[in-house]
Amino acid sequence: VKENGCFFSIVNQFNRVSKDTFQSGKKLELAKLNYQAAKIAAASSAFSPTLKYLRNAIDFITGSNPWTHHYDFMLELCTLSMGIELSIGNEDACNDLINEVLKNAKSLEDKIPVYLIKM
Repeated sequence: VKENGCFFSIVNQFNRVSKDTFQSGKKLELAKLNYQAAKIAAASSAFSPTLKYLRNAIDFITGSNPWTHHYDFMLELCTLSMGIELSIGNEDACNDLINEVLKNAKSLEDKIPVYLIKM
């Protein structure tokens, strides 16, 4: 638990710095760190911090045409975000993510988790 606290502190420090400060390769690394933090927070049912980390991860890669350059990662981020948004009652945000995935998904297989959440 103490190690997770240090990890969260490090990720939070990076998140306080302007995203424009980092080069694109570093932004991807920071997006992945935020994703790891989100998974740890989600495992503890800490949904608010989970969303914060997921949104930061998406923000770090948004400028680089993420659905083209980081398709699998973006699909994973959006799918996890949908479930968390729905869990805390943010239906509008969940629907926005559903539409985003349906618009960018390459296959029916990639759309299945979206359809399950939609049900």
